[in-house]
Amino acid sequence: MKAIGVGLTLLQSLDVTLCTRLTDMGLSVVAKGCCDLRILRMAACKFVTDGVLVALSKNCHDLEELRLELTSITDDGLISLASGCHHTKI
Repeated sequence: MKAIGVGLTLLQSLDVTLCTRLTDMGLSVVAKGCCDLRILRMAACKFVTDGVLVALSKNCHDLEELRLELTSITDDGLISLASGCHHTKI
């Protein structure tokens, strides 16, 4: 994930659905490096938590679509996301 965040800074869409070993650390690096991200699908990533939504909120203000099914995301994480990503559909 670090290579994606550092090397693909213009990335606009990423689908990591069913990447069951993926964690907040990896996706946070992507959020910090890929500020133009518009679509992120991370359904069934059971180790993904609210920390990713905080990173997205701080860095990916143009995020439009987010898939979160079967993650460990809570309402607090969604509130964090809403503070920085005003156009996101979940």
